[in-house]
Amino acid sequence: MERILFKNVNYLNVFTAEVLSGDIVVENGIVRTVGLPGKGKFSRVADFENRGILVPGFIDAHLHFESSMVFPYEILKAALPRGTTTYIADPHEAANVAGLDGIRLLLDLTEKLPANIYFMLPSCVPAIPGGENGALLDAE
Repeated sequence: MERILFKNVNYLNVFTAEVLSGDIVVENGIVRTVGLPGKGKFSRVADFENRGILVPGFIDAHLHFESSMVFPYEILKAALPRGTTTYIADPHEAANVAGLDGIRLLLDLTEKLPANIYFMLPSCVPAIPGGENGALLDAE
């Protein structure tokens, strides 16, 4: 088990918009405690005193990868260094053009990218009632 202690961290509480100080304990990649004194044995210890503010990863809650006209990894090259770590994608444009094959393509293109990427059920396939396109998808 890997346990990491981040000591003397200034961190953003996104619920109260306050910058607070304390320790953060991460076990096997999962944040276990925030603000409490770190106790026990640790694989690594990092002292963050006077080293800025730690913020959680940002979430892009509605994204159309296909609208960007670039491959998904190109979006991540720009967004990950700026703190966006999670993406909720609506693949309705790919589905309107290529049906389930379009959705599968996006799943394949994002499968091994270093981010949390989730796909929602496409919001409107077809885009308009009676439209002719790549598929007819509904909740079933």
